[in-house]
Amino acid sequence: MNWVLLKTAPHMAMLQLERDFLESMGIEVRVKNEFLSGAAGDVSPFDAWPELWISSSDQERAKTLLVMPDTSSESWTCHCGEQNEANFEHCWRCSAIRE
Repeated sequence: MNWVLLKTAPHMAMLQLERDFLESMGIEVRVKNEFLSGAAGDVSPFDAWPELWISSSDQERAKTLLVMPDTSSESWTCHCGEQNEANFEHCWRCSAIRE
């Protein structure tokens, strides 16, 4: 099996959710450098970053599953008139739930 690097991050906490999600979708994931952060300084910090590796046959599927939709332009206006950004489910002014 050929393994390919999917992504890296400064620390494992940033990769753990994606690792768990991919595994729940049936994609085998290997993590390299998971415990290497303590070596930063002795090696380049970037070389100590944890890495998610997956089978090359799962690469396209994994990339598709991890794509987050761009909702940055989908702001909404509450019935009270307050303009709220897309990532908020409750209004800042009146706490109404987004419809």
